[in-house]
Amino acid sequence: MRVLFISTHNFATNPRLVKEIELAIALQYEVTVVCFEFGKWSKQLNDAIYQRLKDNIHYYPLAGDRSAGWAWLASSLLGKMAPPVLKLFPRSTFFQSVFSNKRSWLLLRKLHRVTTPVDLVVAHNAGSFYPAMRFALQRNIPYGIDLEDYHPGEGTGAAYAQYVKALLKSVLPGSAYLSAAAPLILSHSLAGLPAFTGFKRVVLNYFPAKEFLAPKPPKPGRLKMVWFSQQVSHGRGLEQVVPWIVQHSADMELHLFGNMNEAFYNEWLIDRDNIFVHGALPQVALNAALAEYDVGLAIENNTSNLNRELCLTNKLLSYFQAGLYVFCSATKAQEAFVKDHPGHGVITKLEAPSLAIAFTALVADVDSIRALRHHRFVKARLNSWEGEAEKLKECWKK
Repeated sequence: MRVLFISTHNFATNPRLVKEIELAIALQYEVTVVCFEFGKWSKQLNDAIYQRLKDNIHYYPLAGDRSAGWAWLASSLLGKMAPPVLKLFPRSTFFQSVFSNKRSWLLLRKLHRVTTPVDLVVAHNAGSFYPAMRFALQRNIPYGIDLEDYHPGEGTGAAYAQYVKALLKSVLPGSAYLSAAAPLILSHSLAGLPAFTGFKRVVLNYFPAKEFLAPKPPKPGRLKMVWFSQQVSHGRGLEQVVPWIVQHSADMELHLFGNMNEAFYNEWLIDRDNIFVHGALPQVALNAALAEYDVGLAIENNTSNLNRELCLTNKLLSYFQAGLYVFCSATKAQEAFVKDHPGHGVITKLEAPSLAIAFTALVADVDSIRALRHHRFVKARLNSWEGEAEKLKECWKK
């Protein structure tokens, strides 16, 4: 099997893509990858992943910033043209794709230069769906779509949702298979489309079981909480929980991992004696580091977009696999997850009265939370990327 993976992200910002590539390599498939490279915070992490993969892939990188020169300028102009053009030609799949992500045009150009033989194209992220379909039709081969998110729900305007839904309607029915990172992402993506006759599977974004260390013996002291993301910034629920945590420094502490937004740090975190800021870590190192903590914060300010209501984040699944007690904001997806895994976490709203009750209960139950950590860890080991990967293998073989 010869598989081409394409994405509008780079390796460092698309861990699900990397896991699929590594799975295909392990299956001894011939792997080709077309994706982007960026400077700034993700470059070092991205370079490390590339070094790990480079001997086993055919790689076609694209500059994802202004270093692309005129091509970047052209893609930016196309992105600005997309809204008025779509008002006149709302069924233009090309402009629907460019509207979802201006890098889509850059992918289309790059795919013309792919010379390696390909049997199957796998697309990650909405901006890559149309290029994958085009490439597959030109080569007369099948294509698969990975729905990492509910893409119409990622934007903030009605026009964005309208045109990305139209993009899905154009692209999904012709795909050989669909994989989705959460049950609600799959159901919402298919809503309003003709009955999908291809192969479809929910493939949760778990990590390999070997990346998680057994919990260390509990130590007395403050409840140790952790939160991580690629970007530590506004609009992710931290503004709601930080004031409460600061007020109770005798009982709890919070550790943040990720690329820190300076304005957010100055506004919310500076001079806090129970909040500790760490840099971004490779996911493998981060998963191992979770053995140090008691509680993982899976908080989402889901008023910003519908996708946050429907997705199961990497952080939630990492905390779960590490055996941490998961402190979840009340999204539909997280409520269903906690219900399916009783004893592994709690759901709360982010309003002050609900947070006060939930945090008070955490502090009161700290001994129980720590005592049951190994039990949660052992139960969670029934869920891992190894198990989810079997679903992808089935898709690819079909």
